[in-house]
Amino acid sequence: MQKNDWTVPMLEALDIKQTMNGKSSKSNDGGQGGDDSDSSGS
Repeated sequence: MQKNDWTVPMLEALDIKQTMNGKSSKSNDGGQGGDDSDSSGS
């Protein structure tokens, strides 16, 4: 089983959903963390 074939797209899709919800969890998406819903307080 090559997990990378589905885990990567799944993680990316989940991150996209979280970003759309203003809940970006990835550090590289911190640039979009300007939303007040972001817990990082940036």
